[in-house]
Amino acid sequence: MTIDKTIEATLPPLMSDQFWANVTREETGCWHYNKNINKKTGYAHVSVAGKTWLAHRLAWKLINGRDPRMFILHSCDNRRCVVNPNHLREGTVQDNADDMTNRNRQARGEKHGIAVLNEQVVREIKTLIAQQVKPRFIAQRFDIPRYLVYNVKREVAWAWVTI
Repeated sequence: MTIDKTIEATLPPLMSDQFWANVTREETGCWHYNKNINKKTGYAHVSVAGKTWLAHRLAWKLINGRDPRMFILHSCDNRRCVVNPNHLREGTVQDNADDMTNRNRQARGEKHGIAVLNEQVVREIKTLIAQQVKPRFIAQRFDIPRYLVYNVKREVAWAWVTI
């Protein structure tokens, strides 16, 4: 992984004080940054010397005295908890993906952006499969590609749905 040298901006002397003034320590142990929260992603942003930072990456720099070299992962799964050093750690793309999977945070089923099926239809498909109906007929009935039926049958997709 290459490090973007442009993020090594020199922070103004009072930046640290200004940053921490916008932090609230919650009873949960999370420390929330309270400004510029992106409504879509839930992450806070901070502008410093013409550069926009994700608040958790800037917090890492302020706490550790260096720019992050990898992803900054949240151990508490709270996107607003951007600054508690006990909740942040560096990690790889794979570490981040593993965290998402292990904590059941990945979009699945109907919540996945490209989902064609829903749980009710999958239950009907699984019922028909159990009744030995051929996948080609199931695909025709629901007007879906045959591979989707096979993915349900082999539990490549929708494995958690039971009939």
